[in-house]
Amino acid sequence: MADTGRDAFPDEAEPAFTLDEYMEDIEAVELEADLVLGGDEGKECTYAGGYLKRQAVFSCLTCVPDGVAGVCTACSLACHDGHEIPRDEEGEPLYEELICHKCSSVCHFLKLYPDTIWASGKPNLAVETDASDSNVMKKPSGHADPEKHENGALVDNTVGEKTSVENDSTKAIAVPEEANLGSSSGNNCKLGVDVNTMPAITDKSEPFFMSKGWRETLCRCETCFNFYAQRGIAYLIDKEDSIEEYEKIAKQKREMKLEQQQGAETNFLNSLNHVQKIEMISGINDMKNEFQSFLESFDASKPVTSDDIHSFFENLAKKKKQRLS
Repeated sequence: MADTGRDAFPDEAEPAFTLDEYMEDIEAVELEADLVLGGDEGKECTYAGGYLKRQAVFSCLTCVPDGVAGVCTACSLACHDGHEIPRDEEGEPLYEELICHKCSSVCHFLKLYPDTIWASGKPNLAVETDASDSNVMKKPSGHADPEKHENGALVDNTVGEKTSVENDSTKAIAVPEEANLGSSSGNNCKLGVDVNTMPAITDKSEPFFMSKGWRETLCRCETCFNFYAQRGIAYLIDKEDSIEEYEKIAKQKREMKLEQQQGAETNFLNSLNHVQKIEMISGINDMKNEFQSFLESFDASKPVTSDDIHSFFENLAKKKKQRLS
């Protein structure tokens, strides 16, 4: 005998999941949102608070097509809801641990460091704007993944040849091996070269994708420290400005919020007298039993209609009335 339920809905093969799995998925989504937003619920504009070391900033292509301005979370929700924001090839917003193309010129000294500071599987010159779609970012065709190196040379998979990883800006400076990068203090520089002697940049500036914890690799000797300060990038060695610290604060805010919610629920239960508590427990049990009966008696081959929902709550109200009378 044919399965009438399956025949009635041949295209509705939705995956089944438990309530616990559903709640875990909701928790994961909420945690991801809190990490991106830094625990900011978007209730108040941050402009009046002045400079912040790090916050979620959104670019609006609808209001500012060239993307030179940013808005906080609250303004993105209140003033720019439904507007267009830059996205990658997969359609996801461009939120990565990166140095944007505007800052890459002043941070060009990072090319003196080994490949370990670059994001795994991404080139150090990571993206460029697609000429056909200004909202989509893609990898430049002239760069391969930094992991594909052999004896200091970059392998070109398309032609099977090797090309030097050094560009015009760094040819004159010897890049030390990773094993030689020790701790830096005083005048002991990790790089072993004076970053102030680095040639001026002549090529096109593009954003850099960085690996997790890359800031810890940066040299903190006196020469490099002065170099950061003179160029206004001393925040790179500020631990509180890192994405790790940003996410840590976000997790702390989330824990505080969850504790407040649990506290509010506990306070509500404590505010009820004995009779009210019994009524609430009875109502929950009635809801559970009625819902179970509804599912057992319902024909799986038919869709759930608004009449079915109204009938469910009418039966629930009748049972409550009988119990109280």
